[in-house]
Amino acid sequence: MTTTSESHSALSSKYDIIVAGGGAGGVSAALQAARSGASVLLLEETEWIGGQTTAAGVTSQDCATPLPLQSGIYKEFIDRIRAHYQKLGKSCLRAYFLRWPSFEPRVGRRILEQMLEESPAGDSLVLLKRAKVAHVFMEGTRITGVSVCFREGESRKEKKIACSVLIDATEWGDIIPMTGAAYRVGNCLNDAPVADRELQTMNSTVVVREYSEDLPASLRMKSPPPGYDVNDYDFLASDAIQVPPYAPQNQPWNFATLVAYRAMPDSRVKGNDPENAWAQADPAKPAEWKLRLAACRPTRTHLNRGHGVPVVVDDVENLNARSAKEKSAQLEALRLLYHIQTHWGKYNWSVADDEGYDTVSHREWVDHWIAEAPELEPFREILYHFPPIPYVRESRRIVGEHSLKASEIERQPRAPVQFKDVVAIGDYMVDIHQKVTEAVIEKELDTIADVPEHNGARGYGPYAIPFGCFIPETVDGLLAAEKNISQSRLVNGSTRVQPAVMQTGQAAGMIAALSVRYAVAPRKLDSILVQDALIRAKVPLYVTPLRDVIPHSQEWQAIQLCAARGLIEPALGWFRPEDCLVSLDLGKIRNGLPWLQQASTSDSVGAVSRQHLAELVGKLVQFEMEPEEAKAPVTRSEAAQILADALVSHAEGMMTGTTRPITWSQARAVAPTPAEDLSLALFPPSERWWMEDHCLFRGWFTGS
Repeated sequence: MTTTSESHSALSSKYDIIVAGGGAGGVSAALQAARSGASVLLLEETEWIGGQTTAAGVTSQDCATPLPLQSGIYKEFIDRIRAHYQKLGKSCLRAYFLRWPSFEPRVGRRILEQMLEESPAGDSLVLLKRAKVAHVFMEGTRITGVSVCFREGESRKEKKIACSVLIDATEWGDIIPMTGAAYRVGNCLNDAPVADRELQTMNSTVVVREYSEDLPASLRMKSPPPGYDVNDYDFLASDAIQVPPYAPQNQPWNFATLVAYRAMPDSRVKGNDPENAWAQADPAKPAEWKLRLAACRPTRTHLNRGHGVPVVVDDVENLNARSAKEKSAQLEALRLLYHIQTHWGKYNWSVADDEGYDTVSHREWVDHWIAEAPELEPFREILYHFPPIPYVRESRRIVGEHSLKASEIERQPRAPVQFKDVVAIGDYMVDIHQKVTEAVIEKELDTIADVPEHNGARGYGPYAIPFGCFIPETVDGLLAAEKNISQSRLVNGSTRVQPAVMQTGQAAGMIAALSVRYAVAPRKLDSILVQDALIRAKVPLYVTPLRDVIPHSQEWQAIQLCAARGLIEPALGWFRPEDCLVSLDLGKIRNGLPWLQQASTSDSVGAVSRQHLAELVGKLVQFEMEPEEAKAPVTRSEAAQILADALVSHAEGMMTGTTRPITWSQARAVAPTPAEDLSLALFPPSERWWMEDHCLFRGWFTGS
């Protein structure tokens, strides 16, 4: 990877793919596209990559299950986080009361940069910081390139760069309006915006730490920030015992709860930090839990509770209004920090001065703000160390070929829809940071009945995100990533979190790369090819984890594709790979094969033979077996492997005009069914408690 921060010398005049926005989703998209053979230019407006999960400081990972920890690029990222802290003798399971991974922002940023630098694509993956798209060039409804605005020394420069695909992975969806694509903002469409219509709140999620030495004088707040009112923080006034996994929403929090909620490892601090601290504690015994928490007392966290600022449509559409709202968010964080230092007397807690947020551009922004508001001068040094971007929960969203609705991802009491063209999996609860009334619902997508009474009321666990959510209705060459995919506001309350945006980012990168490979607009791609490539990149696409199939084996890949397409379905996670395929399975198989218009063979059999399945699949399979082998029953595993090959062969033929026949000359091996339930074996022992505690397969994947 070539990294250029203030020079255009390494820039080409054309890239296959341009990714606008170096957040978590944008990095994932760029990585996957480059790994798939495309040339990629990744643009980031600040000096920081990682978006909400590093630059905004929201390092506590919002998973609802451990399943994202086993998916593709997100798994690589978390594995590297875990390994980094293990070398220090520390655990990354610090957030949410020692339950979920978290990390110091600078560590996450460095790991993402290492992943980019280690990409096998070499110089065909270029990261340009302090740069953004200024203009989009089009021929009709097809994107042909962009004008990139960037810094060169003290000057601003622009360069026209051609591309085949442009991915909007910005935090606010800022590229979408430049393309003429239809989009939603709040519950409005772009052609009828209502300036004061509400979106979810945003925060300045400041990273704070405990200083064991004397606190630097510049980080001690001697006077209250403008607008401070001690009564604004009653919700933090209690000393009540808080019981995991979350403090009850109707009880005030105390300081210990606040810092443990979003806690992160602290590389400076040595001491007892057991990997399985939470697993060893009994959640039913608050006293035991408090002892465990005390043994791993947080010394570094980020503030993300009770100081959000309201956002309206005008804050998205109007850059001046947006800048003012971002300043309001930082002021709210200043006030909360002052409350911690003075009202609670935590004088040795302040903003972390070692994360690297005090970059050139961020200092310039703070200096300009204080020039406009001199009353903030006493807080200059503190503001320098605030995150350079806010935590944005809701952005513009394209109107795509499919708009994902809350009813389609609901996990209780109904089951989520297993879309046949699924290309990503979400798992988080519907978590809307605002009061939801009928006035802010998108009536063409959701109803007030879809709004959960409280977080998790409609369930959590895996659900499918289909191919059509990434494709705009009319514009060719544009893909959405981050929070900008086609979805309702309620669905955005689930897909906006870090694991989901990295998975949807990876899907967008794969779609873009295959679009380039086959020289077609993304909408013309066969989603089977995208699914096959993602599964080979170790991304599961079937919403229920497979309990009896070796992970990432050849048959796992085939079974994932067949299960996702609805050809051969597991039951509650059990695929039964060694069982025989039976005639009752043939109806779904026939319906799922796109080249079959009608039945091509009789279903009047019990166990299906290899020959019978080959006849059903048709000309895509060249049958070269001894008669006795051909008459033998075909196993579900063997059938999945043949069907997956046939699906991919047919899809490639549709793209290239040349069909690749499959030679079936010998039986496909079936790996023995493991004795251990692999749904638990997938995860480290320190994470298995969650699986067992929540009864992973007790119906909230399938609705049964």
